[in-house]
Amino acid sequence: MSERALPFRQGDVTRALKAIVKAGQTVRTIRITPGGEIAIDLGSPDDIKSGNEWDTVLKK
Repeated sequence: MSERALPFRQGDVTRALKAIVKAGQTVRTIRITPGGEIAIDLGSPDDIKSGNEWDTVLKK
């Protein structure tokens, strides 16, 4: 198998995070798509719902 170039590098994510923190924002989540797109959601980590609706179904 041949190696293919990565669509993003760790430095790309690091630069984005540093810029967001410097702007006074809080990062809630970071998603990187298979195509290499970096999606960053802003807000408090407390805004994230813990679990999902299946957690209650599976506990029964």
